[in-house]
Amino acid sequence: MYKTPDELKQCVDAYFASCITNDEISKPPTMSGLALALGFKSRTSLVDYANRDEYSEIIETARLMVEVSLEESLVSGMPAAGLIFNLKNNFSWKDKTEQTVSHNGLGDWVDGLPDEEEE
Repeated sequence: MYKTPDELKQCVDAYFASCITNDEISKPPTMSGLALALGFKSRTSLVDYANRDEYSEIIETARLMVEVSLEESLVSGMPAAGLIFNLKNNFSWKDKTEQTVSHNGLGDWVDGLPDEEEE
């Protein structure tokens, strides 16, 4: 598709430049928008193209730029549901649940159980 990494880089730069008008983001960069601007049939095709060594750094940097834009929108107070969906599905973000297990008092409870010998 692209003959050289420089050719791809120029197209990536043009896509991000198209998202800015008068030093303001006029349209948020997206993975689908990036894929379409670069001539791919799907965002998955773009991600797969990153498996080519000579293009991987350019595509990974472009993906990171889209991710940064989404993350900045998330912390700026924009409605979160769509942004979170996008980050989970395009950038492998996950909800993290932490659980703390405490055994306080467990020793007293175990001491109160009948011994196997007593049964």
